[in-house]
Amino acid sequence: PGGAPVLDDSNPNTDPTVLPGEPTPTATISLDTFVMPEAWDGKKRVNLLVMGLDARTIDASVVLTDTMILFTLDPVSNTAGMISIPRDLWVKIPGGNYAKINTAYSVGEIYQLPGGGPALAAKTVENLLGVPIDYYAQVDFGAFIDFIDLIDGVKVTPYESVQLNIIDTDFSQWIEPGITVTLPGELALAYVRYRDQDGGDIARSQRQQQVILAIRDRILDFNMLPSLIQRAPQIYESLSRGIHTNLSLQQMIQLGIKVLN
Repeated sequence: PGGAPVLDDSNPNTDPTVLPGEPTPTATISLDTFVMPEAWDGKKRVNLLVMGLDARTIDASVVLTDTMILFTLDPVSNTAGMISIPRDLWVKIPGGNYAKINTAYSVGEIYQLPGGGPALAAKTVENLLGVPIDYYAQVDFGAFIDFIDLIDGVKVTPYESVQLNIIDTDFSQWIEPGITVTLPGELALAYVRYRDQDGGDIARSQRQQQVILAIRDRILDFNMLPSLIQRAPQIYESLSRGIHTNLSLQQMIQLGIKVLN
């Protein structure tokens, strides 16, 4: 950690790929948000930050969030929404300097801040958007693959040609726009990670949100919800190594029922 380069926060043109330096001693980093929230009363708006992390980099010195999506649920008006956070967004890291937003997780881990990487990443998004974040969920690639396979894949209709490359293999396949396909876990991961030169992160975020809605549709179409709730403890246990969250299992079920209904 002592050797991490320091960015000059007075110069917005500093290389955004460099990890920001150690938080200054005079900086105030308030992570009180990440004391476990009170039990949800079913009426309060809930904001949840979901982060996708490449588990293959878990032992590397710099771990970046591959995906960040903020979900919001208003149980009174019965409305929900989500917004993708571009991973190359240039922001002020709380207590530190300017950097790409996807480095916030790594800073929290390296300097062992309260709540670690998830807390600092969520606090960074909270400061950026000006909304409180109640919960976070960190999901690695393996857990994503396993969950998609658990629901027998997701059905998507691409908006554009997408190249599906399975990680650490030679498998590569193109799927064409307008043709509906059902993707198993590994191909669903390839679909949400594909990043072309034209659409970049914007098109990538659209695909990620498309898959999230496809998961919801799959569960509802197959009437899987009762079975998933019944098996929730076993499912949670099997996926827990790849999912880290400050949501309890009961809160996850409660929120899931509200969203799906």
